[in-house]
Amino acid sequence: MLEAEGVYIESWFHIELDGEDYLLAYMRANDISAAQKIAKTSPFNIDQVHKKFKETWGEKYPARLLIDLENNKSF
Repeated sequence: MLEAEGVYIESWFHIELDGEDYLLAYMRANDISAAQKIAKTSPFNIDQVHKKFKETWGEKYPARLLIDLENNKSF
């Protein structure tokens, strides 16, 4: 499913700030816009669940990339 969207990393984090729960999602793909378009029309069950889940989100806060480090050497 991630491969079909061109996504190679998708991570979800739970954050608690001042007693409130937040969800932080991170996704890396060669083309984020294309990945989002593909996901919107995906026939996979997990993507349908994800769409329903996103309907419950209150607000979205876009982030600006400050530093992007990647270690692509095998040890």
